[in-house]
Amino acid sequence: MPIEINGLNSQRTQLSNDRQIRKTGKGSTGSQNAAGATADTDSVTLTDTAARLRTIEKGLAQQPVVDVDRVQAMETSIRNGEYRIEPERVADKIIELEDAMDGQRR
Repeated sequence: MPIEINGLNSQRTQLSNDRQIRKTGKGSTGSQNAAGATADTDSVTLTDTAARLRTIEKGLAQQPVVDVDRVQAMETSIRNGEYRIEPERVADKIIELEDAMDGQRR
């Protein structure tokens, strides 16, 4: 059974409309048309860096999430008993991660 609630936002809407009327009513110049919108157009330009980032982002979006060849190579080396864990390298990577999380560099 639906419940109808009327007038809940009517005061807020009316305040918003009043503000818009006040804004367009004050100091109107010839740059506004009959509908109250300005004749000037807005434009957006991207910096060179932003354009390059957009290109990189598009390229990354086309890359596969998983490197299937590397996964298969790792799987094969584990199956054949050839995969070796280097504890020092693992420890170094953990330290690098900790430093990165703290905002430090070694």
